[in-house]
Amino acid sequence: MTLQEFSEKTEMDLRGTLERFANMEPMLVKFLKKFAEDPSFQELSQAVADKDYPMMERSAHTLKGVAGNLGFQSLFHINQEIVDAVRAGDYSKIDDCFARDKEVYDNIIKCLTMLD
Repeated sequence: MTLQEFSEKTEMDLRGTLERFANMEPMLVKFLKKFAEDPSFQELSQAVADKDYPMMERSAHTLKGVAGNLGFQSLFHINQEIVDAVRAGDYSKIDDCFARDKEVYDNIIKCLTMLD
């Protein structure tokens, strides 16, 4: 899968992200492939399962930052929703947000395995 195809399938802001990476596609691809090694999503999953709201906020905030840097706009916005919900004490939104988060994250990971 080309970087362009990857960006389309993951709703990635390719243009903006490439600008952040000085238009160096090989460097961007290198960092994209490292995304799967980032522990933030697994930490968030555990925090959601444990209803550990402080950890949920931290891990969602970290994942939001990583997603933003790599141009994963959907992942960025969903994790912002989780952070906002935890900070507001509106825990009723967490399960729905996390289900959407997992779907988007899983798609990104699947597409990363096909990225050239």
